[in-house]
Amino acid sequence: FSASSLGVEGAVYVYDRVGAGSSIVQVGILTNGISVGGGTPAAFGNSVATSADGKTIAVGAIGDELSGTGNYGLVYVFDRVGVGSLSTFNRVGILTGSFATAGYEFGERLIVSGDGKTIIVGAPTDERSGTTGNGLVYVFDRIGNSFRQSNVLSGSLAVGIGDRFGESVATSYDGKTIAVGAIGDELSGTGNY
Repeated sequence: FSASSLGVEGAVYVYDRVGAGSSIVQVGILTNGISVGGGTPAAFGNSVATSADGKTIAVGAIGDELSGTGNYGLVYVFDRVGVGSLSTFNRVGILTGSFATAGYEFGERLIVSGDGKTIIVGAPTDERSGTTGNGLVYVFDRIGNSFRQSNVLSGSLAVGIGDRFGESVATSYDGKTIAVGAIGDELSGTGNY
């Protein structure tokens, strides 16, 4: 069961801006290397984010999974070593959501804190239980090359299908402030405004 037999896997191109001018040079191409996709495109690269120094790169793949039985979504984490054309990109982690199951869009949105120690992953149709599909946001803390899911966020009013909590995510440089967009949410709880 190879990635190439499933069709679309995806890739992420990495570029460096050189000097003060407008010269931009391609320095790497990232792939997941283990795509199983469960018969669907892995969609590796549907979202990307970097730390402020560009040494940590996170890549979402909403159609990918480790088991090969459903498109749960994964986020791949790469570390960059070296500079310019001598750079290498080493995969150091694969993140999964504790509640994510098939089609829940884990990795649809993501951001890496400026210091590279926090990775926030949006899954806008995920849920803790049931069939609400209101959306969840996962917070991962990095310690060395270990990634610990430290929190799962949900919106206090995001309780219905289509609320899409986690459609957008943002964080401060140190990861201590997190903002989450829920594009279908509303204050009354009776409709999507």
